[in-house]
Amino acid sequence: MLKINFMNYLIINVIYLIIFKNIYCENISENNVKNCNKENNNIIAKNNNEIHNNKIVMCWKNLSHTITSEQECISENILSSLFMETLANNICINEYYFSYPHCSKQLFKGMYNSPPTESYNKKLFYYWMEKEGFNNTYIRLLNTKKNVAIFNFWHDSNYGAILTAYALQESLLKLGYNPYLIKNTNKRKVTNSMNPFKKFEQDNFFSSEDIYPSQLYKLNKYYDNFIVGSDQVWRWTIIKYKDYRTYFLNFVEKYKKKIACAASFGLDHWIGEKNVTREIKGYIKRFDAISVREKSGVNVLKNTFGVKSKQIFDPVFYLNRKEWEELFENKSNINLNKSCWIYMLFKTDKIADQINDILKGMNIKQFWIKKGNTTIYDFLKSIRTSEKIITDSFHGTCFSIIFHKDFLCLAKKGRFDERMLSLLTELGLIDRLIYDLNEVNWYKLLPIDYEKVDKIIEQKRKEGFDFLLENLEN
Repeated sequence: MLKINFMNYLIINVIYLIIFKNIYCENISENNVKNCNKENNNIIAKNNNEIHNNKIVMCWKNLSHTITSEQECISENILSSLFMETLANNICINEYYFSYPHCSKQLFKGMYNSPPTESYNKKLFYYWMEKEGFNNTYIRLLNTKKNVAIFNFWHDSNYGAILTAYALQESLLKLGYNPYLIKNTNKRKVTNSMNPFKKFEQDNFFSSEDIYPSQLYKLNKYYDNFIVGSDQVWRWTIIKYKDYRTYFLNFVEKYKKKIACAASFGLDHWIGEKNVTREIKGYIKRFDAISVREKSGVNVLKNTFGVKSKQIFDPVFYLNRKEWEELFENKSNINLNKSCWIYMLFKTDKIADQINDILKGMNIKQFWIKKGNTTIYDFLKSIRTSEKIITDSFHGTCFSIIFHKDFLCLAKKGRFDERMLSLLTELGLIDRLIYDLNEVNWYKLLPIDYEKVDKIIEQKRKEGFDFLLENLEN
C-alpha cells in the first residue's frame, strides 16, 4: 500500500482538487459559487499576515510537478491557506470527504447529481498513485481518451452481474484505462454497508452514484469511451423495464467511441416490437465495435439489425484462476470440503427432491447458496473449495469451470439455455448441460479434461483483450 505522511496527504488533495475542479461546481449556481468563494476569501484574508505570498506561489509551482518537493516549502500555515485559496478559486468541495462550517450544506445540493462523483475520482487517483506515482497519474487523469464509462447490471443484487462487471473493470485497468461503472437505476440509494453486494462495491469498484437518464449526456465531457456489457444488457424482456435506450448508448455524442463488450441477447432471437426494433437499429448502427457473448448473437445482429459483430467470451474468463483466488484471499473463511455446492435461481421442491436422489449414496453434504445471504467473497470461495457443483446459473457454471470443478449445469429449453449452450459447446462440455435431473447418472459422466479446457479459455481470453485494446486504441 502507498505510504503517505499527513503533509503529503494534504498536498495530494490540493493537486487532486485542481485536476477535477471543473467537476465539482458543474451544477452549482453562479451566485452560490460566489457566496462560497466570498466566505472562503474572508477566512484567507485573516491568515494573510502569517503567509508570504511569494512562498505560496513557489509551493504551488512545486506542487504541480512533484510531491517530493514538500521539504522546500511545507509549513502547515502555507498548506492550509493554499488549500483554502484553491477552494476559493471556484472549487466547492464535496462534504463527503471534507467538511467546512463556512460552506453550508445548501451550497452543495446541486453537486450530488454531478456525473463523475468525487468518490470515484479520488479513489481512482489513489489507485494510480500506488501504481505509477504522481507525475504519471496527473497526466493520466487529465487525458479523457483513457477514461471509459461502463454500462451493465453491476448495481443489481446478482452475483454474476457484479463479478462480470468487476472482471471488465480489472481488464481495462490492465490495459491502462480508467474504468468507471455508471449507475443509472433511479432506485433508492442503498447505504447499508452490511449488504454483501454494497460492501463488495465499496471495496472494489470505481463507480458512480445514481445518475438520472436525463443527466447522462454530461458524461461526454469527461469520457471519450463508452462500453456496454457484459451480461444480458440486450435481452429485451429485461431492459424494457429499465431505460433501455441507455444500454444502446443513445446519449453518447457522435465522435465518442461506442463499444459493446460481450453483450448478450439471452436468447437466439430478438423479441422486441417492430417500432422499438427500428429505433434500436438506429442506435446500434452508431456503434464503433460490437462483440457478443453467444454465437447466436452474431446472427441476431446480422439478420435483425444489419450489423457485423464478433463473438467473445464473458469477461469473468479474462481473469485467471489465481487472480480470482487473490480476490477472496483473507476475506473468506468458508471451506466446503466434501460438499456439493448448489445454487438454483429457479428452485422448486421437485428440483430439490431430484438433487437429493442424485447425491444419495455419495457421502457428500449439500450446501445451498441463497442470494443475498452470502458475501461475494464467500460465493467465490465456496465454489473453489467444494467437491461438486449443481447450478442453473450461467456465472455459477463459469466459475465452476474456472475452478476446475465436477459440475452439472441445469437448463430449461427456451429459458436462458442459449447462454449455457453456447459456452459449453465451445469448451467441449456439452455433456454437462442437463435438461432433466431424473436422467442424471453422475458416475457415468466422463471426467473433465481441464487441461484441454484451459487452452481454449486462454485463447478466448486473448481474443477478449485484443478486442478491447484494438477498438479502444483505434
